[in-house]
Amino acid sequence: MFSNHVIAVTPLDVHRSLVALVNVPSMGPTVRLRSLFISLMLAFVVTPLSCSSKATQTKPTTVEHPFLLVKAVEYPELRSLASQPPWREMKASAIRDASHLVYNSTDDYQTKSYRLSRIASSNALSYILDPANQQTYKAAILNAFTYWDDLYPELYRGGADDYTHSVPPGTAFFNSVLALDIVHDGLSPSELSGAEGRLSKLAEWYWAHNQSYMSVWVARGMWSLYKGEARFVTARDKYKQMLMNYITPDGVFTSGPGYAMSKFADINREDDVQHFMDVLEFTGNGAYYTDPKLKNLEEWLFGYSATGIQLR
Repeated sequence: MFSNHVIAVTPLDVHRSLVALVNVPSMGPTVRLRSLFISLMLAFVVTPLSCSSKATQTKPTTVEHPFLLVKAVEYPELRSLASQPPWREMKASAIRDASHLVYNSTDDYQTKSYRLSRIASSNALSYILDPANQQTYKAAILNAFTYWDDLYPELYRGGADDYTHSVPPGTAFFNSVLALDIVHDGLSPSELSGAEGRLSKLAEWYWAHNQSYMSVWVARGMWSLYKGEARFVTARDKYKQMLMNYITPDGVFTSGPGYAMSKFADINREDDVQHFMDVLEFTGNGAYYTDPKLKNLEEWLFGYSATGIQLR
């Protein structure tokens, strides 16, 4: 996590200490935006039920993009924040990744999935923070979506456990949908149709094939929320149910600190599981930042689950 960049403090530690402030009215919009900016950096930078029926479209035709994790009206303040530390260094990291990351079709499946995730996410954040070069970032995102043609044939088949072909591409899909939401209004009708067509095909695969991982429900939920589908409610509720089943009332993650760290502190490994709750909170589809179990989980995970020398 940012190991090759300037930031020494783990961004997730900062984020998880700030997000509880987001919905505190007395803190005002600036604090919420600062928390949101951290959330953006984490979601973007380095950074079962089966349903085969057609979903009912419930998305209002007047919906404004982006809306999943940020709104366009917030761009000016986010850009202002990016002129000062530590956000300035995070912006530079995003732009550097956007310029240098390369997808290699000969890599193993997991590596390819996470590389696609980083390319989409770093370009999406750069699109917000570096408006002079938006066309470059938009083109890179659309090009990144073509990499799904390489990944799609090897997606998990359901049934037997298959982490590699369900969770890593789930993270890539999560960040792809966020990226599409960011650039949505800058796309031509044909560009938008092509991008949505690719991602819709992936979403339908996740809906049609079961797997025990939360990533499957996040993929289902992200696309159905983006499209305004009625089945979103099922995905939203199933994600929360699975998440809460891992956590005791006093905040202990029942599968242990190692697994908890991999889910909540390993950026670009399971971005989807970590940050779908941020999307749900931001869009008014859940109250996660003030949930007692989750607040206890963060205190346990980052305060008590590991000693200073990582003994568990």
